[in-house]
Amino acid sequence: MSARTAGNPSVFESYRLLQVPPSSSLEEIKGAFKKKALQWHPDKQNSECTAEEKSEASEKFRLVREAHDVLTRLHQHELPPLSEEEIVFVEREIATLLQLNAIEVSSSRWTSSTHVSKTELGLRIRFNYENLDLPSDLKLDGASIPPRSALWKVASPKVQHTYMCSLITVASHELYWKIPVGHGAEHSAFITPLGETYQWRVLCKEFPGARSKMQQVVELALMGVPCNVVVDEILIYSKTAEAHTKHVKLALKRLGTAHFKMNSYLCIFGSNIRTIRRQYERPEWRLEGEQKYRSAPCHKPARAREPSKNNSSDILIGCGIFLAVVLAVVLAVVIPKFLDSFSH
Repeated sequence: MSARTAGNPSVFESYRLLQVPPSSSLEEIKGAFKKKALQWHPDKQNSECTAEEKSEASEKFRLVREAHDVLTRLHQHELPPLSEEEIVFVEREIATLLQLNAIEVSSSRWTSSTHVSKTELGLRIRFNYENLDLPSDLKLDGASIPPRSALWKVASPKVQHTYMCSLITVASHELYWKIPVGHGAEHSAFITPLGETYQWRVLCKEFPGARSKMQQVVELALMGVPCNVVVDEILIYSKTAEAHTKHVKLALKRLGTAHFKMNSYLCIFGSNIRTIRRQYERPEWRLEGEQKYRSAPCHKPARAREPSKNNSSDILIGCGIFLAVVLAVVLAVVIPKFLDSFSH
């Protein structure tokens, strides 16, 4: 345990306050706390103590009690050993979340466990919120989410190939971070694989019902736009190129108003549904798109806060995407007509 807590100030400080080594058992920690509590408890202070001395004793009692809570949680969760690579990864991820204002240090007694897993996109911190009991004001609607196949339900199979379509993929973390947790945030507390405790300031993707909530948010933002929505993926469809340009422009405007960012590497504009679906169903295309988005300097996650009303960079990006859509639609319409006239 000492190897995992040496670089952790909060845990290390807790051991120092209770004057026990990192190798101590839970019983030894509780025994040390009992001695310190008897020494510094406000009720145990001599009546001759000054007000300043009593205040100092109360503060020390508070600190040793918090130290006891930190180390007790550390032992209760039985944190697994981590490799050096995993330790560096967890420290970097937590530092990033703190910098982005997505989480904050917590002393909550409600803590969910976490672990590090390896995915196709690299290491990830997994949050175990399966049994999370959120307070009533944080309860999320558990409405069903459409299956991925619902994305492609455009008109009847006989005529859907005649529709002009565009696929827009929203950066998933941007969706969830638009909703602040606010009151009751202590229920979202989690203990990291390094023994630190934090709580979310914004909605976490792993909260029960979070995906259903995001489905509703995106559907509401795009109300009136002919499209299919499956959480963070949007398929816009139109009968004509002219109508499609208007629909895509409206969708981009709505998404911009909601301050959602798009993963431009996973967007396809101005094509037919068959072409888009073939590209979409290539696992390597989606994997490469996620990797490129995460590694691109211009696509670093935004701070979890109220966005500025005068965000010029978002406006420029939106204009650039819209011009790309218009160009794609024009090429899709003009080139076939040119080839037909040339063949005649």
